[in-house]
Amino acid sequence: MQSRGSVAKKPCKKCANNKGPFLECVVVPGANACAGCWYNCQARNCSLRRLA
Repeated sequence: MQSRGSVAKKPCKKCANNKGPFLECVVVPGANACAGCWYNCQARNCSLRRLA
């Protein structure tokens, strides 16, 4: 996801607070969460969940 998606216009709360595993908050259409939250098994808690 991180290498195939695009950088989010507005990062999720975890990525914005540098709590994610990656330097950028990346999303893939239809994934319902950013790559960092998926990687950390936190996709259901991603603040981008409703936006993706």
